[in-house]
Amino acid sequence: MLLNHGGKRTTGNLEILGYSTDPLILSSKQEEFALWEAMADDVGCRTIGHLRSEHVRLPSGEFDMTMRSKWYKTLGNRDSPFVEGCFYNLDRSLSNECYKEAIEELSLWLVEIG
Repeated sequence: MLLNHGGKRTTGNLEILGYSTDPLILSSKQEEFALWEAMADDVGCRTIGHLRSEHVRLPSGEFDMTMRSKWYKTLGNRDSPFVEGCFYNLDRSLSNECYKEAIEELSLWLVEIG
């Protein structure tokens, strides 16, 4: 299930999060990961990853569409699968070329660990 909380940690979003099991947190703000993970922990969810979202622009101000998103598996200080990475140029006004391949690979991994 894909949940988009719009970056807002509200009571309503906490309730919705409670219906999930293994959130994968996507945020453009590094400091948000710990806050969202704590919220997930509060409702019994095991966070399975942190993915940064980053806009990359050329000197002209246009988005750099040559960027390619990356993610990788890690255990870090955990005893279960975890992923980290960065998804570039996630923007509704753009094509998905910067992140399509990474999302396809990540989707396969999520099914695998299912």
